[in-house]
Amino acid sequence: MPWFFPDDEEAYDAWTWDNELLDLHNGQPTIDEIFKLLVSPLQSLRISASHARGIPVRILNNLRELVIVWVIGDEDENIGLDLIFRHATFLQSLTMVGLVFPGLLTSLLPSSSGALPHLNSFRFSSESEFDTAFDHADLNCLRDFLSNRNHLRRLHLRLPLIGSQRFDLWDIIQGLPALEVLGLHTGASYFSVDELQALLERLPLNLRAFNFAFCYEASSLVPFVIPFLCQKYNN
Repeated sequence: MPWFFPDDEEAYDAWTWDNELLDLHNGQPTIDEIFKLLVSPLQSLRISASHARGIPVRILNNLRELVIVWVIGDEDENIGLDLIFRHATFLQSLTMVGLVFPGLLTSLLPSSSGALPHLNSFRFSSESEFDTAFDHADLNCLRDFLSNRNHLRRLHLRLPLIGSQRFDLWDIIQGLPALEVLGLHTGASYFSVDELQALLERLPLNLRAFNFAFCYEASSLVPFVIPFLCQKYNN
């Protein structure tokens, strides 16, 4: 299922097989040699999760944008991510996408820790067969990571089977004062009319763009959703 979002590359999240990144496993130069050759400060980096742990601290200290791609779907790809979040102190945009292995979200540090203080864009998109991967521990860590992110303007979450039962997470999202762009993809979780209304009531008031993909066993939602949103956002 493609994941479209206004003015973003969400439509390409399903294509996590990246030949250029995979070639680094067998080709030359190695990722370490590439980092050694860099002289000028690097501000934007796209890298596979298995190589991310090897990013030198001097590189992390200057990054403004980081894209981490899970291309294998292996537990080893999650190792060392917490160190990245501690040292990338000037990071403004973080994207985590691909074949995610269970437990990945526990690597996210809570906002109270001071990690990623300048983050204004966060995108997590799971293209995974592990539909039950996101248990309470994962989602609690995500909630603590997002809590009090007062500079966050863009948030995109693709979490299979997250469901409507995690309204504590939606409450955290509603409380983000600067949030303007929001995308939610909930996988195979079905929503009733009451659950959908409860979620829509929790939308932040400052939104300028919203994309919501979910499963719904009913007729057209247009007669319900459009009037509700018009009333919420004063037409």
